[in-house]
Amino acid sequence: MLEKQEIESLNLVQDIQANGQRASTYDATVGNIVVRGKIINEEAFTLEPRHIAWVISKESFNLPNNITGLATLRTGWTHRGVLALNVGIVDPGWHGPLGTIIVNFSNVDFDINKGEPFLRLLFHKHADTDACEVKKSQPDYIKDIRVRSNLFSDTFLDMGSLADDVAKKIFALPKLVVVLTFIGLIIAVMALFVPIAWDVWSKYEKNNAQLTAELDVLKEQVKSLQEEKKLAPVVAQNPDKPKSSPPHATGKGEN
Repeated sequence: MLEKQEIESLNLVQDIQANGQRASTYDATVGNIVVRGKIINEEAFTLEPRHIAWVISKESFNLPNNITGLATLRTGWTHRGVLALNVGIVDPGWHGPLGTIIVNFSNVDFDINKGEPFLRLLFHKHADTDACEVKKSQPDYIKDIRVRSNLFSDTFLDMGSLADDVAKKIFALPKLVVVLTFIGLIIAVMALFVPIAWDVWSKYEKNNAQLTAELDVLKEQVKSLQEEKKLAPVVAQNPDKPKSSPPHATGKGEN
């Protein structure tokens, strides 16, 4: 693995930044930020939770055919819930900037500031290879990233797209399956509510019969009271009138 002095002497990093130099590595710094095909011109960008951004290095890297690079996201970013989707090997023969897709997996906003380190690179020297040289200027590389970024949604695991896909899968089922599912749903609802309705109806019928019987008893009682009321005045009529005595007999011997 190459150290700081070897990295400098071999001119592996163009436009080298002082805050990117380490004893045995080099930290690429933020040069451009691209979101959904748009270059962010501000010096800082706030990456919201679950949102995606492309970050491109300010530096360009020149790897000869006997040096391979290994790029990893800065630990300070990963500890704050930000992860890169495409870090890894930098092949021999690469000449150009480096970029990565980052996703904010935390539940708070994350600020990306231009000029701050974001990628840590290790350089390994090995035997010469027959690797093909690939050269990318900063403008060309940024152009490619803008095109690629348009292929991604604004957020990781876009819930709107997932919901649409699930809905399409459901309604793309064979018609018979959909019908059987609908019938099964109706049966399930009936199995839940029919016993409840039957219990309520049974209690209603029982209470109704009881109330009818009680009402018949009350009618009989009212009828009896009405009949007693009609008889009472006949018995009580002229209670003070003396009973009539039989008429006196008359005859010839009466004086």
